[in-house]
Amino acid sequence: MNKLTIFLAVWGAIVSTFVLGWNVFRDLSDRGKIKISCFIGNGVGSLVSTEKNVLVYTITNVGRKPIYIKLIGGAFKKKHFLISTQQIPKMLLSGEYIVESTEDLSMFERDLKHLWVIDSLDKHWKISKKNLRLLFENYNISKTI
Repeated sequence: MNKLTIFLAVWGAIVSTFVLGWNVFRDLSDRGKIKISCFIGNGVGSLVSTEKNVLVYTITNVGRKPIYIKLIGGAFKKKHFLISTQQIPKMLLSGEYIVESTEDLSMFERDLKHLWVIDSLDKHWKISKKNLRLLFENYNISKTI
């Protein structure tokens, strides 16, 4: 065999190994992914503004596969709770989002540990610790005003 044939054989083996690895990685990581953010704000509806604070969940499917959202809620240190919603359960396609809210902010008076969304596979998608810390700060500010 000449040197060109050996080079092409080695080069082909390296490229095909890379392509195989990339395909395996892509197939294993190709699943739905949810981004959740929460904030506390005032409710506005029917052109009437209210002074009552509400907790607002924004749930976005940032993955490529659809995800079926089953429940939203959270956890205290020893118990879990659910938030009643109007749009959930709901299938979110890639790029879709929903916004849910609750006027019950009593969870911030107790030992709140997590806020989350649960999908049909029972995966708990938690909000970030930074977002939870900001919620507590905003709740404490809104109580003093």
